[in-house]
Amino acid sequence: MVQSLPLFAQKFAPSSSLTGNENLSIFRGENCFIRGVDGFLKIRNYSGHKNLGENYDIAGETLTGNISWTAGSDAVTGAGGTLFLTELHAGQFIIAGAEVFCVRRIESNTLFYAERAPASTAAGQTARVLLRLQELDKTRAVARHISAVKVDKGDILFVGSGAFYRNGVATGFTATNTPKRLRYNTDGTYTEKPFGFTATPPAPVITPTVGGTKRMLAGKFSFMVSYWNPETNGFSNPSDVIKIDSGAAEIAVAANGRFEFDFTASKVGMPANAGGFIIWQSPSGGGVTATNASYYVNGPWQEAARVRLTDLDADDKYFHECVDGELGMFASGDNDAPPECEFLAEFSNTVFALSSLGKRTGGNALGTNPGNYALCAKTSNKEAFPYGWQVSVGSEINGFAAGIGRLFCLTEKGIPFITATGRTEIARFIPTLTDMPFTSRPFWTKGNVNPYALAIVQGDVFLVSGGKVLMSPRNSSEDANPFNVGKAIQDLIEGIPGGHFFLRNDPKNQQLCVIASAVEKNDAGYWISKIFPLDLETNQWQPVVRLSSDTRDMIVSGAEVVNDRLEFLAGGRVSGGAFTVSTFRYDEADGATPVPYYFAIQGTDNNEEQRAKRIKSIRLTGRVTNPVIQIHGAMRGGEISVSDIENGTNSLSGNILLDSSTGIVRNYKKNLVVKNLHLWSLRMSGEWDGTGDVDEIHEIVVEIESHGGMK
Repeated sequence: MVQSLPLFAQKFAPSSSLTGNENLSIFRGENCFIRGVDGFLKIRNYSGHKNLGENYDIAGETLTGNISWTAGSDAVTGAGGTLFLTELHAGQFIIAGAEVFCVRRIESNTLFYAERAPASTAAGQTARVLLRLQELDKTRAVARHISAVKVDKGDILFVGSGAFYRNGVATGFTATNTPKRLRYNTDGTYTEKPFGFTATPPAPVITPTVGGTKRMLAGKFSFMVSYWNPETNGFSNPSDVIKIDSGAAEIAVAANGRFEFDFTASKVGMPANAGGFIIWQSPSGGGVTATNASYYVNGPWQEAARVRLTDLDADDKYFHECVDGELGMFASGDNDAPPECEFLAEFSNTVFALSSLGKRTGGNALGTNPGNYALCAKTSNKEAFPYGWQVSVGSEINGFAAGIGRLFCLTEKGIPFITATGRTEIARFIPTLTDMPFTSRPFWTKGNVNPYALAIVQGDVFLVSGGKVLMSPRNSSEDANPFNVGKAIQDLIEGIPGGHFFLRNDPKNQQLCVIASAVEKNDAGYWISKIFPLDLETNQWQPVVRLSSDTRDMIVSGAEVVNDRLEFLAGGRVSGGAFTVSTFRYDEADGATPVPYYFAIQGTDNNEEQRAKRIKSIRLTGRVTNPVIQIHGAMRGGEISVSDIENGTNSLSGNILLDSSTGIVRNYKKNLVVKNLHLWSLRMSGEWDGTGDVDEIHEIVVEIESHGGMK
């Protein structure tokens, strides 16, 4: 009996079994997407990844000293003065010789552990750092390690390591593990300013005088002084209390008097981000002698004036008077400068310093980055990160994602989140209230080291952990167990080290893209990466996107959504001896680079398990470029080779060449004979030339005949 079997586009199910009894699906495929609606599906080829022309020479992005490794061991050692603790970050990719290492844990300055053990042994090798990418105000921010936020008036806060680039152009600024501030100038340029105040000003000379107009009450007063940044309204911790005047007497003023502040000494060593001073003043106590004397000694001290440098006269003097009704907020001693950290995040109108207060060193008794802690800035003083507001998440923070009213922190052991408590800065003056405006809570006990492995898309939390793609139930409750949404592709991602995974969404195609970096080498010896797209509208996986080149490594080291497009950094070795990382845009043609693609239908026995089949003809409907059909199959007692399907080798039919077409054409039937098939699969490949409309396959009709007796 001869029948015509139409093969339409089906869901992608690479982890299905090979019994031949399954519903028809796409068993393997690369560089093509399933489009359309149920019953009217078609396959279109992926249009490629456009090089945006932002190419970074990483030949000089070397680690200090050299590294050595042994085949089969994930331990990488350093010599010659290596500084792993300060130069490396968890989840970072480095390349040495032809080996790629993803940093899992940094043990010391001379030892780190990689996510994957190398296949070779080498000693004394130069290691080059692949760069990272972050979206910053619709631009691409790039450095060895970079984390930045845009704040008030166009200013930028950033932290990390290495030269800082935007859209491929060097900014001239260098990231460090201590946050920096770039002040936005009216001409569009930036000026680097310190961020936070590590010191207090030297005391000014204060002299009581006459000539006041605000009717200050007679009595004793005491003062403190802070540095002040009029651009950010940030200020330092206050100086020691000043209780004596220029004549070494108690600072007492007659009724209707005022004070002369001589800031000459206070200006010595003034930080570059200070443009003035804040005067903190004790109240008068309403003129009551006992109360006034107590305030003079014990405070409180409240904000009395903000003095710009331009308010000083030629002798650096400022005349001050302030009555109790004008006093502002209370002085506090927790205006601590930002700590060393791995990341900066903005959440709930608050800037956070993440992954801080780690191991103590001789130069930093508070602890360096990375660490278990998040510290938030004051809303009233954005240059202050009170160390008393330490929020611990239990493990070193390797990344973060903000959304659903929470700040999720990625650690190797889980993803706890930080949430607001509703407390404000005033809480410190009410003993019954806690002083913490934020707190942390557990979420999942699943984690990762790659900062790109966590993503929040359309209100769902996604994470690659333990070789599985996990998704939260809706609303992401604290006790929610994650769903493994990657079951359909489990066979393809099994065994890929966790740190090699990236998670980012592609708004253009409404896809969650699971990127596996440096998974294998191609025939030319260069590293390739793969992207596994999940269609968020249908909740169906798409065939694999293969990032491969015969002239360069395609090691993905960073990925972000910029201007509603998924973009990524990829590179490594380039033919000719160079080391380059380039910026690419996902699913965008460059008009010149051909894109090869293929898909293979799930093996089937046509529901006749005991009878052999013979394929007699094939017809294709679609717009195709250089289409090639192969029939892979198994005779009785044999098996279909999955690797042959993937590689397009050793088919039973050889290459069946069909005609190219520039429109959606129903091609002529191609007659052939492939017989003795008990289980068979059809593989189609093509190579779109990179111009015009992409290839699009609507239907493949196979004429098949059962023959022979039941066996």
